[in-house]
Amino acid sequence: MSTYGDLFTQEETDKSKDNLNKLLKRSRNTSFEEFWDILGRPWKHGRQLGVLPYQKDLVETLEQTKYLLLTKSVGCGGTEFFIRWILWQLMRNDDWANSQTVIIVSPSQQLANRIITRFKDELEPHGILFDTARTYLNLPGKKEIFSIPAMNLNSMRSLTNLKCVLISEADFIGQENAAVARQVSERYISKSDNYIILESTINSPVGLYSDIWKENPCLYTRKVVKYLDAIDMYLEKDIQKAKQSRSFAREMMCDLYGLSNVISTFPPQWVERAFTMNEEINPTKYYLACDPGWRPALTGISLLGKDERTGLHKIIVSEEYDEDESSIIELIVSLKEQFSISNIFIDANDKRLISKIKGACTRDRTDWEEHIKFLKQNKILNAYNPLKNLMTVVPLLFNQASSREMTSYTRSCLEEGTVQIPSVCKSLERALYNCQDIEGDIIKEKLAHGNGSDVLDSLRMVLWGASN
Repeated sequence: MSTYGDLFTQEETDKSKDNLNKLLKRSRNTSFEEFWDILGRPWKHGRQLGVLPYQKDLVETLEQTKYLLLTKSVGCGGTEFFIRWILWQLMRNDDWANSQTVIIVSPSQQLANRIITRFKDELEPHGILFDTARTYLNLPGKKEIFSIPAMNLNSMRSLTNLKCVLISEADFIGQENAAVARQVSERYISKSDNYIILESTINSPVGLYSDIWKENPCLYTRKVVKYLDAIDMYLEKDIQKAKQSRSFAREMMCDLYGLSNVISTFPPQWVERAFTMNEEINPTKYYLACDPGWRPALTGISLLGKDERTGLHKIIVSEEYDEDESSIIELIVSLKEQFSISNIFIDANDKRLISKIKGACTRDRTDWEEHIKFLKQNKILNAYNPLKNLMTVVPLLFNQASSREMTSYTRSCLEEGTVQIPSVCKSLERALYNCQDIEGDIIKEKLAHGNGSDVLDSLRMVLWGASN
């Protein structure tokens, strides 16, 4: 058990140990439903809930298999169930003595702390107190529980008797972390015959859950819990409100593809034509777009030459860069001088970089935000006199509406065959072939971490900015 240290008096420590022993004695050889009631039924919407039918089914499933992938609706009580199921395994007998249970959470130390707090919260109503580390519990019989952020999985590599791995909200820990989590968890199978449980709401049609659902054969028994399977967890008004959301099918109905309308954003034949197009294009104006990366993301830069007479676009540069900010600014200044660039479009979210590039590329020292405010107040800026006519460095706001519009315009250029891209733009080529969207919203997970998200954003910006 935990060491109580100086946080509690000796009397409190002795009483807590006594309470734990009493709970252990009551939990011995119980069924899951009996243990649920011993811990105390959780409250939801003013009433206490027993074990729900879907939770009974999960208990039976885990008696048949040790490898489970659960796709669950938001708020169905899945995490509560698995915390209680793990405590039941630890307290009903000594099968898990001298063992470790690991809970992997998304890449946040705060979430790692919170999951162990939830274990403690189940026991504290019984007068059982803990002052151990926020990511650790130790029950009698050397039954240890650790919580680990997904970015720190090296600490799992030296466990001696791993009994269970629970990956909580597994579809949210990122593709790279998910791949490592699976590898580390599954390598223990031959060593300690451990449980591996993944539970999550669907985060994206591209990622860990999507991959596992496609696997055939698959190690994992795959179960789905929709909100209808846990209807007692919801109020009718909350369900009606959720139905108004575009994410209802994904978050409440666990629909990975059907209702979410996932499509390939840029058909392969359009992309291939852009990279094999061999038409002579004589640009009359040049435009540049910069999508600054938030570390560890990269910075996407696209330079476009447009022939205003024919409407054809020629990509000169379209690449992702890992250089520091000063090097990026030097590159942009160099390209501006070389090509007499008319406009530089930058994601409006990075206000500091906009100011730096404006200062490096122009002699205008006025504050750009105040200047835009002045243009609007005096009605100089309007639909017939866009910002690119009034400023060299142009901030482009990335919100849902503008992002969809930029994607739609990029599709139109590719469909109509008005954009030519050199074969050296490999990152952009991969991004265009792999890009998927849901109702116009690009799914970024598959393109993240150097797979073309930033360069694709810069392409969308420069195509749209040059013509709008």
